Amino acid sequence: MDDKERKRAVVTAIAVGGMILGCLTSCDATLDPPAPLPAPGRVSVLATGHGGDTGWWPEVRIDEQDHAHVTWCDSTLGDAMYATRAPGGAWQPEPISTAGAVGKYITLGLDAHGRPAVLYYNQDAKFLDFATRRDDGTWSSEHVDWGDNIGVGGVLLFDADNVAHAFYYSQRDRFLHATRKKSPQGDPWTVALVAAARGGYYTEVDVVRRADGFWLTFVDWSKREGFFLARPAPDGLVVEPLVLEKGAGWRSALVFGQHAELELIYTLGGAKELRLARRVGVGFESLRLARKVNNMAAAVTRTGDFAIAYQDVHAGQKAASSLKLLRRDGVAWRHFAVDDDGPLADYLGVALDSQGRAVIAYHANGAKALRIYDEAAAK
Repeated sequence: MDDKERKRAVVTAIAVGGMILGCLTSCDATLDPPAPLPAPGRVSVLATGHGGDTGWWPEVRIDEQDHAHVTWCDSTLGDAMYATRAPGGAWQPEPISTAGAVGKYITLGLDAHGRPAVLYYNQDAKFLDFATRRDDGTWSSEHVDWGDNIGVGGVLLFDADNVAHAFYYSQRDRFLHATRKKSPQGDPWTVALVAAARGGYYTEVDVVRRADGFWLTFVDWSKREGFFLARPAPDGLVVEPLVLEKGAGWRSALVFGQHAELELIYTLGGAKELRLARRVGVGFESLRLARKVNNMAAAVTRTGDFAIAYQDVHAGQKAASSLKLLRRDGVAWRHFAVDDDGPLADYLGVALDSQGRAVIAYHANGAKALRIYDEAAAK
């Protein structure tokens, strides 16, 4: 294979039952990003475990006023936690629920008015709960679904009519879509099957709301061809396989550029790679962005630029992990070292403000704390 060929992945198309399915097979096409520079933002501690551990499943969202919102699970106390911060202000943490072992698989969404809502698993009662924050600062909650460890890989979003949608796995090997009725009578939630698929403890999916509906990526660990795209169709969601390598996509993100070009950011678990794939015709071409990557989270701008926070696993050892930030702005790539005081970043989330500055929330394993990297804050 010559150098030109190494710049592209092999593109194939397989006809199955009348459907054309895009498949991806990888060559050694590699970005070779520049050596990471010291990150320009500031790292601080948002929460400590007070003798235990905290900061699992952190999620970051930034509203239209550039107010940052973060949720996480206090894994020692079993509490669902939330914090907000106005631009230039201090973080204001508060509990969402402390009733028993709650907060597992917590995920955060903002409604059309910028108000936070969360989805989390109540481990004692085995309910997947939905909670919203009232104007007086208190939280109200209701049940979405029931089952053992339900809510793995959960994502919460609101549609154009400000209706809540939840996507998550159940332990019965189902990937589900729950919708909250606008005027509920009886059970306020309806649950529909997206696909028969198996998730895992660390599984994360991505969901993007577009004008035509929700686009999402998810995995099925029960199959070798386990990475899938679901896209809107008149009668629901159409599901197609994306990548055939075993272990692809347990972390993933969808990117749509200015001209609606579809790209995929994903991890390749066995090889511990971070990869970027671009749709070409009915298939994809891929590019390796980084090696020795165990975890990642990505945030995307409206123009298709993005920032990827990732766990750099030195010498394949999680105990030596550090946090890096890789950014694409147009055709330029930038690379930053955020935090080397590992082990850390086995759980992380990232969001971008209106100026494209990153806020990263991540679990610091050694310190048993939740740390925040804020690109808008001076060191």
